[in-house]
Amino acid sequence: VNFQQSNVFSGLLPGFYTVYIQNLYRCDGDSTEVYLLNHPHFFTPNGDGSHDYWHVMFALLEPKLKVHIFDRYGKFIKKLIVNNTVWDGINNGERLPATDYWFKVIRENGKVHLGHFALKR
Repeated sequence: VNFQQSNVFSGLLPGFYTVYIQNLYRCDGDSTEVYLLNHPHFFTPNGDGSHDYWHVMFALLEPKLKVHIFDRYGKFIKKLIVNNTVWDGINNGERLPATDYWFKVIRENGKVHLGHFALKR
């Protein structure tokens, strides 16, 4: 195990990690499990090729990952699965309004992540 003094970790892919904690004198220690999930906090589906889709980053690394998207009132909008991992801001052929949307991610091990993002037009 490589210990560091900083509590910041970078370059990690989403998934399950065990974090080991030790004081500076190396006499006490602990560990905890963490689950990383990366997603954009906004997207702009305007066809310019930049931020046109919302998605859970690296979702293809977890083939059984399920993502449910809801509007601000809790109405179900879209389910993203391995062969359909992005959302373009359209529901039933209609462009949805610029506002906040919420998501629920269910991993294969049953771990659930909740969050939100903004659709900007």
